[in-house]
Parts: sequence; structure tokens; C-alpha cells
Amino acid sequence: MPSSWTIVEYAGLDGLMRLKPDWARLLAEMPEAGYQHLHETHVSYLEKLPSPLGAFSCLALSDGTRVRAICPVEPQKLPVYRVFQSPVWGLPKGLGDIPRDLICPRDPEAEAALLPCVAAHLRHASPRRPWLVLTRVLEGSGALRCLRGLEAARYYADRDNTTHIIDCDMPYAEFTARLSRKFRANLRSAHNRLAKLPDVSYVRTIGADGVDGALDRFLKVEASGWKGETGSRTAIALQPKQAAFYPAWVESLAATGRCEFNEVRSGDTCLVSTFCIRVREEYDVMKIGYDERFAHIAPGQLVFERIIQECCDDPTVKRINLTSGFEWNLVWAPDVVGCYNVYIGIGGWRARVRVALLRMSFRYWPVMKRLIQRVGAGVRSIRRLAKR
Repeated sequence: MPSSWTIVEYAGLDGLMRLKPDWARLLAEMPEAGYQHLHETHVSYLEKLPSPLGAFSCLALSDGTRVRAICPVEPQKLPVYRVFQSPVWGLPKGLGDIPRDLICPRDPEAEAALLPCVAAHLRHASPRRPWLVLTRVLEGSGALRCLRGLEAARYYADRDNTTHIIDCDMPYAEFTARLSRKFRANLRSAHNRLAKLPDVSYVRTIGADGVDGALDRFLKVEASGWKGETGSRTAIALQPKQAAFYPAWVESLAATGRCEFNEVRSGDTCLVSTFCIRVREEYDVMKIGYDERFAHIAPGQLVFERIIQECCDDPTVKRINLTSGFEWNLVWAPDVVGCYNVYIGIGGWRARVRVALLRMSFRYWPVMKRLIQRVGAGVRSIRRLAKR
């Protein structure tokens, strides 16, 4: 193990670009890499979705000869004690509620050194922030492996959510045998309904050719349904910052052949479209949009079926990451992977005290919440009786 680890800070977009060769080398050593590890993702994010609270930096762990791991950080405000917004350092979160990670291959020495060195570096950063928070990191990820370098009293990991992963390292027939009989029957019915439409086709757009048109169709169909003007208004096209980010991100991904769109069409009508990213052994299904006029056909399930079949037929793809833990994914029999928020105290003995208080807040807050709800219900009952 190196006798002296150092953290070198690469600030802003210029620093991120200077790290590109080292980033590519580390990524090549990470068979589990996904979209959250890509250099292109961080460049597009920094250009279009920077934190309004301060500058983004990459903290590179060096052994004196070469970079061994990278921790991207930015200043944020998060509800650390469940209620109060606290100033923290965190992983870039502009992409929304999806998994994130550190850039760290399976290197025991670097894993043990990275977070202690990052915490020591941030202790003297300006402005001072008492926490490093790694949000939405997956079970088995580099971020969780790196925790073994920290004392248990210096961090708390809370399982906050789940993500669904589909193992596709098998023949498609073997995969479908794992699905329920009822769901297989539903798929056959959906295929029969789809067959009644004219000129049905599956279209897969890979790389730079045709990606602009595919993105336009995806954005249009996503905004046509419940995410659109008359629904939740969460469609990409209706959010100015996201609408600026996604074209830049798609363009950079398409240039390296990582970006894919999968569509089901009837003539010139796009029934459903998915935005996907291919990174080494992983196929990430990032976004899906469908035309609700054809909801009775279950176009989302049909396009997922085609994606899974193509991934099973491709020996270089080992898993499909659905990037979410929505209940409707469960019909595909995915593996349910835990998603954690990790709170790392920065500083000396005060950091241990903060972590202890945080651990208590997570342990006792549900009890306090139920008590408050019961007291509130009791007060409302007394007021109703008093009015009578």
C-alpha cells in the first residue's frame, strides 16, 4: 500500500476535461460501470445542470504516480436530520432521483483510502460543510465498498429505496420461463392487439445516425401523456433545464455509440419510445414515454420485451438496469437492489457526535412521527367534541 496518498482537486469543467484520460482508464477497469460513471454524463451535467450553490470539483486520489479513484463533489443543501436543510458536500444530483456513484475500480487499496482522504481534504475546504452525503448509491457499488476505510462512528448508511436489475446473461427462452404464466398470457394478448394496427415496426436507433429525430420523437411522446401539460408536468420537454441537458447528453453519448432509442411504431405514429444507454456489460433503461391512446396495447411492456430479448441475444450484455424501483417493474422478475444514502461526518470528535445524533434521528423519528400523528388526531377529536 502506498505510504502517502494525496487528493488532487480538479475544479470545474476545465479540471474535469484534464481528468479525462485517467477517467477513461478507471472506467475500463470497472465491469459494473453504468451511465452514472460516464465522463460524458458529468460533462453534460456540469455544462447544463450545475449546482447553484457553488463549483463542482473532482477529488482525485493519487498514489504519487497515477490517479487510483475519483470522487466528484458539489455543494448542496439536504435534509440531513430529516427536517432541517443542512449545507453538505454531495455527489452531483442534477439528473434527478436516480443512482449515483464514485469512480473507483475494485482496488482494495484505493477503496480503503479514498473516503478518509476525501473527508480530510473537505475538512479544510471553503466554505466549510459538516457532511459529505453520497445519495442514491447502490448495494455493491464502489461507494459502499469504500466505506470500509472509515470508522463506523464516522458514517451512517440508510437504505432509502430500491432499484431493479434484470439478469440477462442467459438465453431468452430461459428468461421467459421465470415470468408468471399470467404475465406471459398478457404479453400474448398485447401482441395480438398490436397486430391489428397497420404497418407495425420495431425501430432501434444506435449511435449518431438518426439520433436527433429519435430524441424528438421520444420527447414528444413522453410529453403527450400523464407527464404532459394536463398531468404532472414532469416531462423533459416541460422543464427548461432538463430540456437543455438531454440533447447535449444524448449528443455526447451518441458520438461514442452508447446511446440507443427503442421504438414501436404503427406507420408514422410512435406508440412508445425508450431512451437507453449501453456501458460495457450494462444496458441502462433511462426513460420511457408512450402514447396513451394506445395504452390498451401495453406498448411499454412490448418494447421492454424486445429490449430484454435483444440483450439476452447479445453475449456482451450481462444485466439491464431499470434505474428505478417502481412496482410495475416486478412483472419482469428483476433482482431488487438496495439504494442507500450515506452520511459521512467531516471533522474530528464533533463529526462522531453528529453521526451519533443522526443515527438516533433515523432510529427514533418513525416513533416520534407516529406519536405526533396520534396527538394531532387526539387534538382534532377534542376540538370536534368541543364544537358540539
